[in-house]
Amino acid sequence: MYNAMPQLVWFVTGCSTGFGAEFAKAILAKGDYVIATARNVQSLDGLKAMGAATMQLDVNETFPNIKEKVQQALGIYGRIDVLLSNAGYAEFDPVENLAHHLQTNTIATLNLIAAVMPHWREQKSGHIVANSSINAWWETVPATGSYSASKSALDRKSNCTFHWRKSNARSKGSRYPPELLKTFVAELKTEGIDYIKTLIINPGYFVSEVAKPQKHERALGADWGEYPALKKMCTDLVPTLHGNQPGDTAKAARLVIDLVKGEGVGQGRELPLALPIGNDAFVKIKEQTEATLKMLEEWEDVIRSTDRQM
Repeated sequence: MYNAMPQLVWFVTGCSTGFGAEFAKAILAKGDYVIATARNVQSLDGLKAMGAATMQLDVNETFPNIKEKVQQALGIYGRIDVLLSNAGYAEFDPVENLAHHLQTNTIATLNLIAAVMPHWREQKSGHIVANSSINAWWETVPATGSYSASKSALDRKSNCTFHWRKSNARSKGSRYPPELLKTFVAELKTEGIDYIKTLIINPGYFVSEVAKPQKHERALGADWGEYPALKKMCTDLVPTLHGNQPGDTAKAARLVIDLVKGEGVGQGRELPLALPIGNDAFVKIKEQTEATLKMLEEWEDVIRSTDRQM
């Protein structure tokens, strides 16, 4: 007989609009507790009226400040069961601006994980949900390289090593673990830690604030230096985006909450580490996977020709 999962405490970033707001609503609808955060806490008044706990959080604050905010959050319900890292940054820009996207979309998530890990080690449970993007899989698209790279970096392995050691716990400065989620999971397993669950979601294009023209005014008003044609392309493209996205943000949010709780479509199913969300995401990943397999078949003799004679 199926037993419903007990109430969870969710710590969700970027809840002022879009996915974050819908995640918070879906969590409350399940009867769980949510600590909804945003840079402007007044933007969360609607969620607060619905029963959410709210607090101010800029995910790009220094690591000591992030740790302090996590401690404040722990004082609300006494625990955090799920960290849902949703806050993000998305603008069209030349690839030279990669640092801005990496800070918000990659490093900020890792700082949050580092801040909450000591608590999870004590309670022997924890769940990371990272809202990534189909752009982590996407082929090369001009002016989206910085954003896509930051999302791909969050998803995939790196050559860095993620060690949860006492030296990290003693660190006084604005330090962050130089690692990414898939390697993080693998390295925790080498330490026999199997109580931290992780789900990376890769949504396709969903209706949200991120595509509104006013969200891109700053970037498109900046000097793009040696890329005037690229800037014009983006300036012409932006007005066509919002409202034409195929995805239903509220529907996706409810689906993700069900997956984490093992209810609805997630009941009785073992989740993959990363899961695309949306028909457009399915189509794009299938196309790219098939193209990769085709390349491997066509070039197999070359690819496999360099091993040493043993």
